[in-house]
Amino acid sequence: MKFKYKFSITILIIIIAAFFLSAACFTLNLIKLINNSKMSIILTVSEYISIGLGMLLPIILTAIIIGVFIDSKYTVTDKYLYINWGILKDKHLLEDVTDIEVNNVNRKMIIKFKDESAAYIAVSPSDFKNFSTELMKKNKNIFYTEQSENGKGNLKK
Repeated sequence: MKFKYKFSITILIIIIAAFFLSAACFTLNLIKLINNSKMSIILTVSEYISIGLGMLLPIILTAIIIGVFIDSKYTVTDKYLYINWGILKDKHLLEDVTDIEVNNVNRKMIIKFKDESAAYIAVSPSDFKNFSTELMKKNKNIFYTEQSENGKGNLKK
């Protein structure tokens, strides 16, 4: 089952700023290239490389940004939990998941693993229950803890 990644406002602002910055970089380097070609000034090899990289890197950054928007999700299969964030991908065995902690006050979900590492899960709070249920169906040994608004926690196995 697939669950869509929920971007925070901060991440969205950073991504949008990076997109506009890369567009500005590309445009300025294109203008520089056009102006230099009109003036019949001979550019050095390093200047061509500088302009070329100044145009190529924004295109690569834009492709990465688009990839993040298109392919950011969590997938639960029979044996694995896949975490995709654009080109970054992570795979965890479901049998390695030990705990799920849901904090309804600050709307965060954390999954803990046998090796004592953890993963912050950024899904919509309305999907917390479905996501947790899907994981616990696949691994019956997961402990589920929920911190509610009144400060009391529920522990389920």
